[in-house]
Amino acid sequence: ESATVAAQNADVTFASQSTVRAVSMTAAAAGAGISVETSSTVGTVTTAAANSTVAVDKTATVNAVTADGSGTKVTGEGTVRTVTASALATGTTVTTPNTDVVNNSSTPVETNNGTIPSGYTGTTNQKGEIGAVKPITYYNLTITLKDNSGEVNDMTAYTSNKYLDGSTSFFAETA
Repeated sequence: ESATVAAQNADVTFASQSTVRAVSMTAAAAGAGISVETSSTVGTVTTAAANSTVAVDKTATVNAVTADGSGTKVTGEGTVRTVTASALATGTTVTTPNTDVVNNSSTPVETNNGTIPSGYTGTTNQKGEIGAVKPITYYNLTITLKDNSGEVNDMTAYTSNKYLDGSTSFFAETA
């Protein structure tokens, strides 16, 4: 079901055809690494350890990696669907092919094809500075209009999808 790595510089291998739901690497596991080998599957890996490594064999799969420690490296030729670098995950490197990367850290995520700037998402197969996709933030805006009697009368609502960058204006009209 799950595994927790808590020893500094530990080396943990999930051997051929293993299935593990969740792996956690604690902050005490600095320098630790896990290897996901032939035809193995790991659901999620969460690492708070500094300088940790997740190595994925070319026939293995990891669904999601959350990097909470600095210097996290995700490597190998296998399938890693998503890597999320949290605010504390400075110096993250992801070199697995076609991996979606969400960079919430304050430094770029290095890939085998370029970098993903802070605050951006991208995939490791893109070339150069990857940042063509800025995360979309959705805001729900609720406006309640009342006349002097406290009632809402004949209000028409218009809705549109729009990227808001913090200074986007909007228009509201009542009848």
